[in-house]
Amino acid sequence: MKKITIVSAFIFLAIFTARSQQIIDPTEPRQVLRKSTCFLNSNFILALDAGFDAREIVIVISHLGKNEKNVMATRRLYNAKTFLELIAVKARSPERIITANGENSSGDGYLDFFVKGNLELRIYFPKNKDLFVQPCFEDPEQKPCTGENGKLFYPCRRGA
Repeated sequence: MKKITIVSAFIFLAIFTARSQQIIDPTEPRQVLRKSTCFLNSNFILALDAGFDAREIVIVISHLGKNEKNVMATRRLYNAKTFLELIAVKARSPERIITANGENSSGDGYLDFFVKGNLELRIYFPKNKDLFVQPCFEDPEQKPCTGENGKLFYPCRRGA
């Protein structure tokens, strides 16, 4: 009887411990942005940036969607890296931002942002659309691709 009580106590303790700890699946992003817009993209990336020390390495991996142009991976990665280097609050140094191409997706294309080995953010994109980030031009009175920062990013960047 004593053995059953001890075994039951260990089983209960193991179940309680597993439930009380937050189990993180490293293959699932902590934040997902399914509707990519300039303001949402900028805010999610700024929140990611604010949550970690500027010395932390950020890894950004591009996954092209079904039937997307190969150039979209390069453009999205460029915009993400440039935003983290020049616009984000912590202005990370280029050596602290690593970009790479990942496997193609059978659905929409997306960018994955890793910090400290954890998948922190995933942003999905409509087919062949850039990662739009600040400065955002939603007002019809504003001309896109103007100003110093406007020309830093695709599709406004020269050679686009």
